[in-house]
Amino acid sequence: MKSLLPLIFFFFSVNAFAQTEAFEQQYVILNTGEERSLWISMDEQADLLYIKENKEDEPFVLEAADVKTFSYAGFRYYTVPLSDSYTTFLKVLHEGDEFAVLEKEPNYKMIRAIAEVSQIWALSRNSTEDEFYLSYRLSFPGTGAPGSADLSTAVGRREFKVERLVFLAIEGNFKLYYMETDERTNIFDNGKGVRPKDKMIEIMLDSFIKDTRKLLAVQHKARREKLDIRDPYELAEALEAVYQ
Repeated sequence: MKSLLPLIFFFFSVNAFAQTEAFEQQYVILNTGEERSLWISMDEQADLLYIKENKEDEPFVLEAADVKTFSYAGFRYYTVPLSDSYTTFLKVLHEGDEFAVLEKEPNYKMIRAIAEVSQIWALSRNSTEDEFYLSYRLSFPGTGAPGSADLSTAVGRREFKVERLVFLAIEGNFKLYYMETDERTNIFDNGKGVRPKDKMIEIMLDSFIKDTRKLLAVQHKARREKLDIRDPYELAEALEAVYQ
């Protein structure tokens, strides 16, 4: 069948976009299921994939929703819909038979999508094109007179810069696992801001691993080998105690 690719993407002219990464020839699986050998480059921040049929051709641009998976610069990428209106590329750092660890450098659309579904965080107005912030409300106990009702007073919002997002797919679950920030304390590792130990490993993984024996085995390996499971590669190493 004659390729319809040039017709489908005729209006996505590369002249409308900035593109700086080198092209390389890779197989791309489109959202139609068609697998194509193409010259590709990507703009991870903008969630755009630049494609060419031949090396000397002018490129067209695909959005993340137009693609299922591809490899680029030594990494596999999958496209994942994180909301009804936002689909993004996620970089695979480890892919086994039973689990996968994926990563995303933050961009504005990603942080906005997280804020839209969160009951804790809100998108900060201080976010820029290069730095992305979420904020949350701070409350402190009141200082009423002895015997009076306990008063908690909201004193404003605290914000943090999002530097990296780590996703985990395991046991039928796929969701945000860890959010690396510029704060010393981080809600994802129990607010300690230090190398996680037994209890923090349980807190970080108990929504993913329901089998207590498996969770204990992962805890044991992380403790024995001093693995920091906030790091995606060390997380994968710890999970390999019981998963392939």
